[in-house]
Parts: sequence; structure tokens; C-alpha cells
Amino acid sequence: RHTLALAGYVAVPAGAPLGALRGGGPAPPPPDAAGLARASSDVDELLAAGLAAYAAAHGLEAIVPDDPDAATAMSRAALGLAEVAEATEHWSIARGALDRAAARGVETDRAREARARVDAARARRLAERRREVGEILDEARSGALAARPGGRRAALFRLVALQDRQTVRLLVEELDEIVEELREAARVVYGRAQPTPEEAARGEPFLPHLEEMIEARVAGEPGSAMPAPLQAIYFTAHRRIIRRARDAVGPGVPVDPFALAQERRIGEGGVAVAMLCCQALGRIGIEEGAVDALGRYLWAEEGETRAVHAGIALCLLGGARAQRLAVAARRRFDVRTGPYWNQVGRHAWRFEGDLPLISEDGQGYYERAIVRRAGGDIEGALEDLGRAIELLPDDDRPRGDRGNLLSDLGRFEEAEADLSVAIERQPRLAIAWVNRGVVRRRRGDVRGALDDFERAIELDDEIAVAWNGVGNGLTDLDRFADALQAYARAVDLDPDYAEAWCNRGNTYLALGRRDLARADYDRAIAIDPGLVSTWTNRSFLRYQEDDLEGAISDASRAIELAPQFADAWNNRAIARGQRGDLEGAIADASRAIEIEPDDPASWGNRGTAKMFAGDSEGALVDLTRCLELRPNDLSMRAKKVDALVHLGRRDEAVLEIQEMIRRAPTGSSWVGEARARMARLRAGD
Repeated sequence: RHTLALAGYVAVPAGAPLGALRGGGPAPPPPDAAGLARASSDVDELLAAGLAAYAAAHGLEAIVPDDPDAATAMSRAALGLAEVAEATEHWSIARGALDRAAARGVETDRAREARARVDAARARRLAERRREVGEILDEARSGALAARPGGRRAALFRLVALQDRQTVRLLVEELDEIVEELREAARVVYGRAQPTPEEAARGEPFLPHLEEMIEARVAGEPGSAMPAPLQAIYFTAHRRIIRRARDAVGPGVPVDPFALAQERRIGEGGVAVAMLCCQALGRIGIEEGAVDALGRYLWAEEGETRAVHAGIALCLLGGARAQRLAVAARRRFDVRTGPYWNQVGRHAWRFEGDLPLISEDGQGYYERAIVRRAGGDIEGALEDLGRAIELLPDDDRPRGDRGNLLSDLGRFEEAEADLSVAIERQPRLAIAWVNRGVVRRRRGDVRGALDDFERAIELDDEIAVAWNGVGNGLTDLDRFADALQAYARAVDLDPDYAEAWCNRGNTYLALGRRDLARADYDRAIAIDPGLVSTWTNRSFLRYQEDDLEGAISDASRAIELAPQFADAWNNRAIARGQRGDLEGAIADASRAIEIEPDDPASWGNRGTAKMFAGDSEGALVDLTRCLELRPNDLSMRAKKVDALVHLGRRDEAVLEIQEMIRRAPTGSSWVGEARARMARLRAGD
């Protein structure tokens, strides 16, 4: 047997008498454990040693239960552990150890005194922490932090600096109180879901088991799935209440009666406190108590943007339980397209290296696939989705997600095959048609995509993502007026649908309506500041308006959000080149080429910047590559002519002009300009 003492190790061979440990003499007094803890730079290591000493003494007592010296060793190990635990403020460990020491009947007075001391110290520390934390939360509730520049950030730093279990416990208590208020507000709103007489006359169904559904939704186990019958009731109730609210305020006005009712119940102060508690719990880094509390809040919170703080906090804490809760919220908020996973998913890489299966079943593989995809582990995500499809043959979510992921990878045929199977299995599931429509559009089959989107609308004319798809397809066909109507329907159905606002802005920009495009881009950013395409497209709008600083700023923000998004690098390259920062323009276009080597725009942008920088040879190389990828780009061919002329290669320039004339559309202004240029070259001008 081996006994670990606080000050060192003493080996006792198996079967040896206790005297071997004593060395024939009296047992030494326990070291000053509290003093050691205060002097230690790693109190957790010392606490672990105390726990090991206690465990070893317990084992020794089991070997020789009638030896009084074994009882003494056990008592002293417990007392030593209690002193270390007291010094490190592990109160429950200290109290438990002291109770066990007193039960041995050895040094009971000392154990009793220590217990009183621990209880008093714990009470003092808790009162002190309660006062400190309470003051900070009271300032958040009153609005004082928001009114003070940098007040919220400073308060967060103060809470994180406390960094102990007492602070976590107090934040959890505060958050749980808010959770109860959120639950009550949601109960009231969901309780109004039965049809009105007018709705019943139109054939809208009565909802049986509504109360059961409400309790499952509001107070159920965080992350758990509702039984299918209750889930159907939930979807019907949710949609009905949202529709009523939208009808009351008019089209295009953001409205979420659930989130609004909760905000009214807890007030702006309660919202500020909840956000601060979530942020602090995530950054303090103590999982015990915090993960479950964040899960309860995330499950109760109906406001998607408010839920983001809890989702990010769970990602910061890490671990299987936190992973499951964060992913479960993603599934719930997917009912309404919004920013939850768009923002939280960017933090999911923190689960990397700590991705055990939550459960050895299809759901476990499916949820891990979601986190792996968000963290950039695409191959791992595909592997998990394949396994989930095998284990969940009747669940089309994994197959649909795999199809979408394959589409993102450009593997369109495989993606369409997966999504077609999903449609065959559930032909009345509108979102399955939407998913395949997205893939078909990416493949260039715009009319096939429109057929799928329109079929989805036939099945469910209130699915905003389908109307957005129709708008995209019509824009591809240059049917801009019809596209605008489709986008209007999408944002009417879901005023928080940032992508639809962005897409409508793109259509307005194509029509030259910059004022309306800017308004839509601004709206999309206000809804979801993490949507990369909006920043990228607004940067191009600002470039068109000669706001070069604004264009560079927006493109830089897009790059911060998605460093692998080539369009953002290209937009910044164009704006930097126009501003005269040719070195920066060349660097940005080069980065775009690294990301997408076959993107003609990147080669053209770099070639243009090199031309202005006086590097005609380099420009010629880049422009030639651009035209290999996009041979009908007449503006780039004209620049290639300029490069050849600057290099004195006039005969080649004439041949390039002839190619331009051959490729120009009949009647195009390019033809006349090219012929005039060729005449000047032949004349030696």
C-alpha cells in the first residue's frame, strides 16, 4: 500500500504493520496545511495532494480497522485536507472532511473548532462576494453601466477577476431568477394559442394537449427533444401567434411576441443583467454549476439575439454537456432564420479536441457533426453525418445537412442526390425542396431551382427562405421587379431575416437604386452584424459612391469575420487601388488568388493594380490568366492591350484587339472603340 502525506511520500509494503509507517515512534504532527496552501503557487495541486492523503488514510484504516493509530492517521489526514480546502475556499470539501474527522473521535475539539472557523469564513466570504457581485448587477439593472462609457466592459472585467466558485454561485442564482420570469412570460403567450372564433371558422385546428406542450417547451429538460405529437402542436402554436402579431403591426415590421413579452416582464435592466451573467460565467471558466445554468437560460430565452451570449459562454466553457446545449439551441432557433448559430457557431472551434460523442447513437453523431462543421473540421463532419444517416434512417435532418455541406464544398451532384432522397422520403416537407433548390441554383440550374422553391411555397406559403430563393432565382434571370416582390414577401414573413434584406439590397444595387440598397444593407447589418455577405456588398456600394474609406472599412470587417472569403479581399483591393494604395491592393488581390486560384476577378484586380504600379510584365501575366478563366471579359482584354503597348509589343496588341472585336456582341460600343484603337496602333500612334 502507498500512503501520500502532504509533505512527501512514504511507501508501505503490502502487508506491513502500521509500525513500519510510524518508524517505531509516535506519528508526526500534521504539517501546517493552510500555511502551505497560502504559500503554494498551485493550490489546486496541493488540494489534490490533500485529497490523495485522505484517500490513502481511508484505505489504511480499511486494512487495519481496529488499530487506533490508523484512526489517528485518518483524522489527521482529514484535518489537513480541511485546512487546505479552507485556505483555497473549497468550503464543501472542508466541511465534509471535518465531519469525518470528528466522527473518528480523535482530536474532536480541534475538528469542532475548525468546523466553526470554516463556517464563519465561508459566511464572511459569501457575504463579501454577495455585496461585490450585487453592486455590479444592481448597476447593470439600473442602467448605470450602459450610461457610463466602457461601463459594461469594466463590470465584466470586475466579475471575471473575482474568479471563484462563490461568484459563480451568485451569478447562477441571479440567472435562475431571470429564467423563472422568462418561463412565466412564455407560458402566458403560448397559452393564447388556441384558435379564436374567427380562426376556427376558417378551419384552423384546436390544439389538444396545449398545456402539456407548454410545460415541455418552457420547463422541459434543456436540450431535450419534444415528442413528435407535442412538437407538431408547438409549431402550429408558434406560427399562429407570430402571424397574429404580424397582422397587428403590418408587413415588414420586426415582431417576436414571445421575446417581446419576456423583455417586458424582466425589463431592460433584466436583459442587461442576464447578458452580463452569461458573459461572466463563460469567461470565469468554472464549469460546475455554470454550464447547467446557461443551459436553463438558453432553453427559456425566446429572444434569439439575447440567447447568443449564453451560446458563446457555453462554447468558452467547453465540454460535452456545453456542446449539447449550444447545439440544441441551434435546432430550436432554426425554426426562425436568424443570427444565433451564425454568431455562436464561430466559437464552436473551442470544442475542437474535446469532442466526445454526447451519446452513442445517431443523435450524438449528428450533433457532433454540427459542431465539427462550425469548427472547420469538414471531413469529420461528413463522417459523422454519414454515421448519423445510418443510425437514423427515418430522420432526414442528417441527410439534408450533408447535402448542404457537400454543396458548400462544390460537390453538387452528390449534394443533389442526397437532397433528392430526402424529398422522396418526405415529399411534403417544404424545407427539403428549398434545400435542393439552393443546390440547383449553385449548379447553374436556375429554372430547376425555381421549380423547387415554388413547390416549397405550394406546400407552405409562409416559409420565408423559399421566397428568398425565388428572389435569388429571378434576379439571376434579370427579372428584377419580380425578384423584389419575392424578397418583400420574405421579409414580410420574417422581418429578422438578414439574408433576405441583403439580397434585396443586391437587386436594388443592380437596378442602380443605391439609396434603397444602402437602406437594406444597413437593416441586414443591424439584424445580424455577423453576416459576411452584407459587409462585402455594402463595401462595393460605397466604392461606387466614391466613399473609399467606407468601402475599405466594410471590406475589412468582412475579412475579420471570414478571412477565407475571397470577395471581401477583392473589394478591398479595388478600393485600395482607387485610393492609390497600390501595394495594399496587390497584397489583397494576391490573398484572394491564394483562396480561390480560379477566380478571374482576383487575377484581373491584381493585374490592374500592377499596371498602375508600372509593372507591365506582371500585369500581362495576371491579365492573361484572367482571360484564360473568363475570355469574354472585354474590359480586361482592353487592359491587356494597354500592357502589351507599354511593353512595345504592338503586333500582339493588334491581335488582342482583333480577338476583342470577335468576342464583342454585335452593335456593342466595344467594336467601334477597338477598331479605332487598332487603326491608331497601325498608324504608329
